[in-house]
Amino acid sequence: MDFNKANKLLDKYFAGETSLEEEKWLQEYFNSEREIPQDQVYAAELFRFFGREAVTEYIENERLITQYRRGSLLKVASIAAAMLILIAALLFIQKPAEPVVYAYINGVPITDKEIAMQETEKALALVSEKLNHSTADLSYLSRLADIKEKFTKEK
Repeated sequence: MDFNKANKLLDKYFAGETSLEEEKWLQEYFNSEREIPQDQVYAAELFRFFGREAVTEYIENERLITQYRRGSLLKVASIAAAMLILIAALLFIQKPAEPVVYAYINGVPITDKEIAMQETEKALALVSEKLNHSTADLSYLSRLADIKEKFTKEK
């Protein structure tokens, strides 16, 4: 019974009129381990060849895809490594250090820490002297406050 169905489907197949399901049935029929009549041996060999080719093509495609992925990964890794080297080079290669300016005196930058400290001490001493001189005049105010207190207590 399967022999007759196979013959009819083979005629349709070679005429180009089979559906995908019918072609799948033929593929399974001829790739099975059953006894094939002598007049269908050529078709069995043909369908077995197609089966082997499909597997071979699949394996080849998988191999190519794997190589492509490996190549793509290698390219990405190479770009990442190059960027890392570039960033490291930019971080470690320092431009000549500019002198540190500790203070400005009359618009002139002072880059020596000791000179800046001496000038700062001079400026603070001058401020302290002026402040002490100014507070000496305020001592009269404290006397006035004492006198005012005495008068307010007496009343």
